[in-house]
Amino acid sequence: MIAFSKPLKVLIVEDSPSDAFLITEFLEEVKDVNYNVQHCETLKEATEKLEEEDFDAVLIDYNLPDSNGANHLEHIFKKHNHTPFIVLTGLADEMVSINALNRGAKDYLIKGDFDAKLLNRSILYALERNRLEEETVIRILAAQDTEKERIARDVHDTLGQNLTSASMQMQSLKSLVPDDKEEIHSNIDAALKSINDAIAESRGISRSLMPQTVKKFGLESGIESIIMTLNDKSETQFELESNLEFTRFEQSKELALFRIAQESINNILKYAKATLVEIKLILVENLLLMQIDDNGIGFDLDAVENQKGIGLDSIRTRAKSIGAKLEINSKENKGTSIRVVTDINEMN
Repeated sequence: MIAFSKPLKVLIVEDSPSDAFLITEFLEEVKDVNYNVQHCETLKEATEKLEEEDFDAVLIDYNLPDSNGANHLEHIFKKHNHTPFIVLTGLADEMVSINALNRGAKDYLIKGDFDAKLLNRSILYALERNRLEEETVIRILAAQDTEKERIARDVHDTLGQNLTSASMQMQSLKSLVPDDKEEIHSNIDAALKSINDAIAESRGISRSLMPQTVKKFGLESGIESIIMTLNDKSETQFELESNLEFTRFEQSKELALFRIAQESINNILKYAKATLVEIKLILVENLLLMQIDDNGIGFDLDAVENQKGIGLDSIRTRAKSIGAKLEINSKENKGTSIRVVTDINEMN
């Protein structure tokens, strides 16, 4: 079970003052965990509080004045899926509880059927389950990164070398063809161009899969490498503003930030229809801001939270794995902004 060195911040979302008071009293009774409790009465207030600050756990009523139950709760569960939610219900209805769990709650409690001990156990269980799920996702991402590096080496060592060998053989063949055989020369030149294009493409794939530039020279160089490649072949213009001046910090943070930038850029190229992307790397003392802004079509953040392939969840997981604060803001037809702030001196 998790050991806590500081108070646990818990948000109670409950429109009944008496129920909220009772829950607060229960948490104050707990001796081995120190709870820092805040309370609000509506889903709207809860959403605003969760945007403003982080909570270790949220206790939320199933039926709030501005909610119709599971559908509205699912939205807040997905938007803040790194925060464990425990649903409070006055209904001893198994289907309500199962519905809440299926939509993202970590646990549920029936009002009137729990005391301080059970409430504390439920919170600790939700935190432990959340921690294990996040560790699993982080391990999956790490395994994916390892596999990407293996594929990158295969592309570089096998495919790249074979293509280079084919190019050299084609050039040797061309030297044997008489100068007056123009059509044959033209065909060989076309083949050479295709081979050399494939070599360049394989190198690009290898670099994107295995960011050696980041490992050798740091985050700034890694992002500069992406931008140089994209500005040569993409209609979208990329600009970088940085004051890092090749500052190095913990490699796991450099790689996580690079992957966040890479995933964000991939999303922009696939979906945003942007003409300009501005990337900032601003270091103030020990705090690093990485901000990625595009002038694309934007999107409804709520509508894409659970869509596969968009990569928002992996971005959030990578940010959380290095203790970074992440903000994603987007409006339809007004572009998207992704901000990541992390302490480069803080060890993971």
